[in-house]
Amino acid sequence: MFQDVLLKETFQSSSLTFTRSSITCSHAGVYTCRGDNQQSQSPSSSINLFVRCSPRPLHQIKKNKTSSLYVPTTLTFTTIAYPVPGPTGFLWHKENGLLWMPLLSSNDLLVSSSGSQSHLTILNVSQSDYGRYKVTATNDVGSYVQYLFLLREDIQRQTYTTETCAVETNKTGTILGICFGILSAGLLVYASYLTILHKRRSTEKGKQKTEDLNTQVAYINVAEEGTVVEINASSENKDSEKVYTELSQYSKDDKSTYDVIQKN
Repeated sequence: MFQDVLLKETFQSSSLTFTRSSITCSHAGVYTCRGDNQQSQSPSSSINLFVRCSPRPLHQIKKNKTSSLYVPTTLTFTTIAYPVPGPTGFLWHKENGLLWMPLLSSNDLLVSSSGSQSHLTILNVSQSDYGRYKVTATNDVGSYVQYLFLLREDIQRQTYTTETCAVETNKTGTILGICFGILSAGLLVYASYLTILHKRRSTEKGKQKTEDLNTQVAYINVAEEGTVVEINASSENKDSEKVYTELSQYSKDDKSTYDVIQKN
């Protein structure tokens, strides 16, 4: 058995062999073999397996740590490695511009490491303590660097609220834009309809005026003596009565023009 998981079993045998291939750091630990029969249960036997490997995180860790001002807070890193880094195998740094400043125990900080775990405790968080940290774990095989962030708690909440409001504002703006676009399209269609209607009415009025003018056309001929003038009051009315006017002999000029008498 390994970590309470049954790896292999056999029956009616006085021995058991278990072989593991492709060994990694996660396979390091205590393996237990136990046997029993109908009469009694024999003592168990344990073997501690050590796997030489460089440090790495024991499990997935939360990289962001939040804290309020003027309270203590602790950053923790746990590794799996053999040999274990121990008290001297962990180093903490804080980012300061382009530089990484080493951190040691002082009146404001407490660094404690043992085995495969290390802690950085800030006794009284101030504004300058927020930022990015890194911890380096080292053993005889290799090293590993883990980055951690210390964030101000109220600022993080305010940022989240601001982002939420921005998203809601963007949604509202999108909806208003769509509504405005639909309204503009409707007004454009309506304006086009009014323009076409106005042109159609103008055309009809022009035709009507033309017909009226054609109806009122009268033809006047220059008459000579003894000639009869024919006046057509309407070119379209076939039933219109023709009016004939005989030229009077009292005209002083043979080529006189007489007024047209139009009979409606």
